[in-house]
Formats: sequence, C-alpha cells, structure tokens
Amino acid sequence: MGRQTQARKPFFAYATLTQPHLPTLPNPAFAGKTGNGDWADMLAEMDANVGQMLDAVDRLGIRDNTIVIIASTSWIIGPVLKMVGAFDASTKEYPLIPMGTPDPYRPPIGGK
Repeated sequence: MGRQTQARKPFFAYATLTQPHLPTLPNPAFAGKTGNGDWADMLAEMDANVGQMLDAVDRLGIRDNTIVIIASTSWIIGPVLKMVGAFDASTKEYPLIPMGTPDPYRPPIGGK
C-alpha cells in the first residue's frame, strides 16, 4: 500500500481473514484476552487485524479515496437461511403471540 500510494498508483489489496472459519482458535497473543472463550478471543484478534489495516489507510492519507469491503461466507449460512425461511413460513400460519397472552391453541379442559 505504501509503495503504490507513494507512486500515486491505484491498488487492490485482498486480505483473507480466516479466523471465523473452523477451527476458530485465537492466536496465542489473544488467547484469554476477553474472558469469554476462544470465539470471543478470535473476534478480538480479527478486530485488531482489521484495525491495523485501517490505521495504515489513515497513516497513508488515502481514507477519502479508499473502499473497504469486509465480507465472510460460512458453511452455516445456507442452513440458517433455510431455518429463517421455515420460521417465516410458520409464523404466517401460526402467528407469534406476545408473552402473557393466553394460548389460543390450548385444547379445552375435559377434551371438548
């Protein structure tokens, strides 16, 4: 980034952060940092790494002419979307009932 910026040439930087993919283990420097387990420590590490990249963009003075895209794909997205779709469909047939409302689907006492 520094060389390209100094030469006033556009550049494309592609940084793949694999932390959210299995195994989700933090670097030893981040292990135990959050007190909320490996997943949270890994997220803290990833946040720090992205922060370093954004700091470099600021340090080079190219923030106003830079596009940053952060994306992730996961093996879980497909199943989650299916669950969301099934949940959405089920609420159309069986609407959600606010807590504290008597259950209209409860069978009558005595089986009638």
